[in-house]
Parts: sequence; structure tokens; C-alpha cells
Amino acid sequence: MEKRIIGIYLAAGKSLRFGRNKLAQHLKDQPLGSLALQTVLQSSITHTVVVCSCEDPLIWITDKIEQLRPALWDSLLCKSLQQSYSLKAGLQKAQFLRADAVIVFLADQPFISTALIEKLIDVYMQLDKNNETPWFISSGFGDASRPPVLITPAMFPYLFRLRGDRGARSLIQMHREKGKIIKFNDPDLFF
Repeated sequence: MEKRIIGIYLAAGKSLRFGRNKLAQHLKDQPLGSLALQTVLQSSITHTVVVCSCEDPLIWITDKIEQLRPALWDSLLCKSLQQSYSLKAGLQKAQFLRADAVIVFLADQPFISTALIEKLIDVYMQLDKNNETPWFISSGFGDASRPPVLITPAMFPYLFRLRGDRGARSLIQMHREKGKIIKFNDPDLFF
């Protein structure tokens, strides 16, 4: 049976430190927010939920994205801009879509690759075939876990308990032994 891997693309941040909508700023002749999303949509992920702020005019979602696998992504408008709220909203939608696992992406990581995404999925599928159920499979650089991270239903209840401007990082650090970190050698992937 094929697994349903749902992407949660977190794009609801305020860009406070940046001073303006970071996702709409151009990099490589495209809006920053569209670069990673294009990569996600070119992967084998079943469906992607783009979690956005209600105030975001979504000018960073290009025509190319709208045409790229249009039936396999949708946006979810979020009232609260706290990271825990955005993550939980995306997770709730993923559960509605019958996710076997989710991969959480940050919209401001423009250099992730399909190879990185497929490696997370391949490791998950191999572990699942061996009846191993880790809480998460995270990409990593050096000794640190970095997004994107594949999260299995064993960790979902803990994510729903998050409060404030916190994401999955604190849970991954606290329960490192319950997951797997796949190390990558290219620091640009995590820029």
C-alpha cells in the first residue's frame, strides 16, 4: 500500500527581523517563497498544505506554481502567526487528508532539494517496511537537526500540545532518541 506523505509548508511568518514580506523578495529572478515550494511540488509528496497568514496577499506564489501539480497543493489561511498555531493548523489539515506521515518545510529555505526530500521519504519507507516507527526523520547538518523533517503519527499528539512561537525543534531535541537524523554535507540546503 502506498503511503500518503503530506507536506506542510510553513509560510505564515511575520518577517519581523527582515522588515517586510521576506517571501515576496526576489532571489534568482523569483520570489523567495516560491523557490522551495516548487521543489516540494516536484517531489513525490502526495499533497502539500501551504500554511499562510490571512494578511498575506500571496504575491509570492507564481503562475508557475499554480500550474505545477495544481491539484496536489492548496493554501490554508491562518489567523495566528505563532509557529505552533501554524504547525497545528497544517497538521490538522494533513490528518483530514489521511496522512501516514508529514514533512514540515519552512518557506524561507530556498535551497532544499528534491534529493533531500526523497531521501527522507526513502528512509521512512525502509523503516516502515521493517516495522520500525520512529517519531521523526530529520535532515541534519553537523550535529544539529534541521528542517525539513518527516514526522510520523507517533509524534502528532506532542505537536498538538505546543504553545506560542515554538515549532517541532524543541520536541526533536527533547526526544532525539525516538527519531533518526539524516546528515547532509551541503550547508546551502539549510540556508
